[in-house]
Amino acid sequence: MEFVVLITVLMLRALLSLMPEKCHDHWFFSLKDRAVTLFKPKARHLYDPESEEPGSVTTAANQPNTAPSNTAPSNTTPSNTTLPRWFAGTGVFFVSVILPVVGLSIVLAVLEQFIWGFPAFVLSILVLLYSLGRKDSYHWFTRFQIAWRQKDLQGAYQYASELLPGENIKDEKQLYQRVFSRLINMRFQDFFLITFWFMWLGAEGALLARLMILFCDKSPIGVTAEKTSAISASRIRNVQYLFEWLPAKLMGLSFMLTGHFVYCSHQWISSLLNKKHSHEMLLTHFALGALGEKVEGCDSEPFPSAEDSTHKDEQLQELEALLRRSSVLWVIAIAVTVVLMEL
Repeated sequence: MEFVVLITVLMLRALLSLMPEKCHDHWFFSLKDRAVTLFKPKARHLYDPESEEPGSVTTAANQPNTAPSNTAPSNTTPSNTTLPRWFAGTGVFFVSVILPVVGLSIVLAVLEQFIWGFPAFVLSILVLLYSLGRKDSYHWFTRFQIAWRQKDLQGAYQYASELLPGENIKDEKQLYQRVFSRLINMRFQDFFLITFWFMWLGAEGALLARLMILFCDKSPIGVTAEKTSAISASRIRNVQYLFEWLPAKLMGLSFMLTGHFVYCSHQWISSLLNKKHSHEMLLTHFALGALGEKVEGCDSEPFPSAEDSTHKDEQLQELEALLRRSSVLWVIAIAVTVVLMEL
């Protein structure tokens, strides 16, 4: 059923432009903010015994002949604050990511019992439609390309800042490099990652992948939620790295088959055991190799070799064509796999 749902969703997106927008993610960030408030470590009251400072009036009155201790408060405070923060981060992740996926799984299991599973089929279509790429992202790249071709650098900087929040872009060259890299990672998360986990785990996998992306989002909304949490998301990002590892390698393999095989295969093989760099950087290496550029290795920064604006625009168009060919290859590979499994 997953393949039929996938084809139906792709047709709806292509023919009717049925794509969600970022405003449809507000429910998640509201849920995350409530979870942050729920699991936020409780601050100690000023008059709690543990918070009494050495040499305070109360301590002096109760223990007049005892010297104030300077070591006890410092030994107890870290152990009491570290555990609640870790628990808070795990609780926020469970409530905002795991709980909706579990709820969806229960609802699908119930709906499969009615009308030959047709309600579950419709719900799977809606979930996959929500999980795939956002309309804002596609419109962003179109606006950026128009501004770039018209040599409107101010407009290009403004559009780039929408998906590159908090980054200090110094010049035109760095702007092009970051947009090039961000476009690859955006397509990976919006289609390849979601499709992989949908075919593997069904609608629950697609929703889990989308919520993982939103949880680690660096957009202004996501940053606001992170600031209110006062917890580190490093453990969650490690889980996300493992979650993206196999789809990223398969995307690199598709680049290899639809682009320059020799250069891309060199980058792909050298990245199999690479854990130091993000998937965005590794996928940029794969794409540059597939476009025929010889990159030194995965340990170096991936810099596109295009110099003038015309060449850079052509390279962006070649990258778009490479991503489309890879998407078609994925759909064909999924169709062949489904047919072979049915034999």
